[in-house]
Amino acid sequence: MRTALAAWRSIEPEATHHLVVQDDMILSDGLVERARRAASAMPDAALSFFSIWDSRNGGAVRLGALAGARWVAAASEYTPSAVLLLPRSVAAGFVEFAERRTDTWPDDILMRQYLREAGVASYVSVPNAAEHADLPSISGNRFRGPRKSVCWPDEDATSDEDALLTGMSVIPFYKLGKAQCSVRMSDTQPPRWHDIPTERYLASVGLPRTRLEREFTPSGRCDAAIEWQVWLTGLAMGVVRHIDPGVSLVNPHGVCPDPKVVAEAIRTIGPGGLCHNTPAGKLAQVSEILAEVAERGIRAGAGHAADIQARTTLSGGPMLRIGVAGNELALVDFLVRGLRDHGWNATPFHTKDHECDVILDVGAVASVPPGEVPQAQGSIRLIWNPRDQRRSRSQLLHVGEVYGPGCSPRSRIGRMVFAAVLGRAIHVDEHPDTCLRPIHVEDLVKALHEVLRTRPVGEHVRLPHPAAHTIAEIAECIRNTVRPVPIEFGCQANARPTAESHSGIGEGNFVELGFGLHTFAQWLAYETRPLPLESHDASGSVITG
Repeated sequence: MRTALAAWRSIEPEATHHLVVQDDMILSDGLVERARRAASAMPDAALSFFSIWDSRNGGAVRLGALAGARWVAAASEYTPSAVLLLPRSVAAGFVEFAERRTDTWPDDILMRQYLREAGVASYVSVPNAAEHADLPSISGNRFRGPRKSVCWPDEDATSDEDALLTGMSVIPFYKLGKAQCSVRMSDTQPPRWHDIPTERYLASVGLPRTRLEREFTPSGRCDAAIEWQVWLTGLAMGVVRHIDPGVSLVNPHGVCPDPKVVAEAIRTIGPGGLCHNTPAGKLAQVSEILAEVAERGIRAGAGHAADIQARTTLSGGPMLRIGVAGNELALVDFLVRGLRDHGWNATPFHTKDHECDVILDVGAVASVPPGEVPQAQGSIRLIWNPRDQRRSRSQLLHVGEVYGPGCSPRSRIGRMVFAAVLGRAIHVDEHPDTCLRPIHVEDLVKALHEVLRTRPVGEHVRLPHPAAHTIAEIAECIRNTVRPVPIEFGCQANARPTAESHSGIGEGNFVELGFGLHTFAQWLAYETRPLPLESHDASGSVITG
């Protein structure tokens, strides 16, 4: 951070814009000239010339390549700062903003927070104009594997910088071996984004897994499970390219996609999504195979786009009006979107006058007073027919320890993840052998869908959840998947909780703990909003939202 601030302070007296390049970047020959043209075309914007192949911004660049754009609106994550051009006043403003927060976030996340709070538009170049040399990382990122460009072709002959793709509401990307979509929540202000499985997004627009499995044919030259995820990513790109209603290509001037740029953007999908645990030599071996798989997916998605239905309709779903209530508004938004994707008529529940047939009160799941560590694992109050006293009934859904996008950084798991995101020691006050029953919000959505569909009897219902883990195991998993920070155990006054016995409902596949913790960490980093003066909890962690 000290080096980054020194670089952003060193603005030449006569400069209108300031370009900062990290020392492990390989630059295209025409970078400086392209930066001049781009600054002239978009003088008030932040302009990134590099994005990593498995990032959301990488996914946005791929959509831009398919559309023939030269620039694409940045996704909701860190600002790619390895090669970044800022207007003079914006660069100076960032220095002032970051100097008061040097012990909090990494510089690229602070940059994102600053640009968002200052209302500065941020764009990423298509193709990139730089490549990462993959030298050892002094900022602790080496454990993530190679961090290559999403699209760095051998040459870039285009000189026009005006074609700009904006307005995306869905960005498909492939990361950690999982096909995912970053989706904009349409009912939130300011806009909030969540990452969901690509399978769920595709099902929500009329392409359920059962249908897609009949269309998918593995090549036989690579792991079929990997090819399935890559194919889904390509298919979602093909769908989104044609049906996303908010997408706009500004100043197109008859622009058409550059085949070389498109090919390079597609080639990096596979190795980008596998780079976290696959040797570089193996990535090179499978890149062309997986590029062919992705291309087939893109063509299939484009073929579906013309006749896609806006929503699948599940039996009985749309007939029920479901209100989701709770103090953690981000969690409410995530559950509402998830239930809608499963075909239910769900909305946030705001007042007693809200007309609904079912109320899901998630207030006891993840809302934790500052300075307190919760000792009871979460529950959801489900109220059927809330406006009919004769028919109304209530159930308590025992859900375990909910974690993931939308959950509070003050929750049991949230505190540990948040500390690791900030690069601080994970401090645990409870006994290391204390058992938790973690359930990811994506699994919670599926479990709630099953409850609404099957309507189990009994006042108490235990939702299915993955195997229990000790708090020490969860802390170690956070250290391995989020950031390798120390773990400090404090007092050992709390005993291991006893298991409760309630009726349950059907089991299923669950989000793997490490991947789920990673999604939680990324959501905390990208979607929590800084307060004017940060407040700290008892462990020293900064609480931002």
